[in-house]
Amino acid sequence: MRGVDKHERRIYKLWEEGRGPDVVFEISSRKTILKDTLQKPRLYERLGVREYYLYDPEYDAFPDGLAAMRLVGAQFEETEVKDGAVHSDVLGLDLVDTGRTLRLRDPRTGHFLPTRQEIIKAQQQAEAARQQAEAARQQAEAARQQAEAARQQAEAAQQQAETRARAEAEAREKAETELAQLREELARLRSQG
Repeated sequence: MRGVDKHERRIYKLWEEGRGPDVVFEISSRKTILKDTLQKPRLYERLGVREYYLYDPEYDAFPDGLAAMRLVGAQFEETEVKDGAVHSDVLGLDLVDTGRTLRLRDPRTGHFLPTRQEIIKAQQQAEAARQQAEAARQQAEAARQQAEAARQQAEAAQQQAETRARAEAEAREKAETELAQLREELARLRSQG
């Protein structure tokens, strides 16, 4: 509501807020229907409440479960409820009886405003998705580190193989040189003897 602090209230206390509400939602029952339809509208008219909505979740008092009134001049006039819905000019939203509860719907998008439970669930789902993404990121980092370690091991193994191959080539060359020298020595000894 415009002109009052935005905070959660269980009860709107006129003397604390300093002004009457623009919109009142009343949950009616068999016990409260007379008071809700006869006494409260007169009180809300005096307070300048612009829209008054009555919701009967048991469908005892109102066949559609919902009744709506708008302040015209100094008195409430009944507003037509079509297919369990009515538009609130003050809120800029549709009030809809879903058959299970009363919901507010954005007429531009056709989507219901989320309930507290839906917001909490969405936050929990977002947090779970964030945690999954973080776990996937950590797994990808671990895999990258493993791949890097494997690359380094492969590089070290290749260097060892190359070093071993050079050593073997040098040893073979040395052995061939020694063999050639021994053959020459043997040939020289044979020719002397």
